[in-house]
Amino acid sequence: MNNNWITLANATTTHALKGGVVLQLENSEESILRKGLEVRLTLKDKIIDTCICNIQFGNKVIVYFENINTIELAQEILPFSLSVNRKDFPVLEEGEYYLVDLLGFEVFILSDHFNLGNVIGFYSNGAQDIVRIKNKQNEMTEIPFLKPILERVDLETKSIWLNWYR
Repeated sequence: MNNNWITLANATTTHALKGGVVLQLENSEESILRKGLEVRLTLKDKIIDTCICNIQFGNKVIVYFENINTIELAQEILPFSLSVNRKDFPVLEEGEYYLVDLLGFEVFILSDHFNLGNVIGFYSNGAQDIVRIKNKQNEMTEIPFLKPILERVDLETKSIWLNWYR
């Protein structure tokens, strides 16, 4: 897949009879998904470039796509991941970042400068975002990615500093 396409969500279930699907967002805090946005759906055996016709945020995120207007058509494309071209991301203010830009960053404990490993991903547990970290021994650590645990993100040194323990 082209590196300019960033995965923002996954879908495994339909919603209602008119072709809606339920999305599980990679970042539950904010979403750039909106009506009219061009998106890429990556299925097991093909890629579909389409457009969001409608999207509803609430307990569930429900999205409708161009030319997918029945439950049968929606079921045919499941499961899929949804990606957005990086050119469609809003420009950020100084010091702001997208979670996807933190992949590969080194993660340190602030108190003793211990290196926990590198960021390999993020997910939402419904209450907050979780950062997934893998160390050199391939051991995984998952830590809530929120204040007061998150002390700072240093974009220049590609490092994240946490108020955490080991």
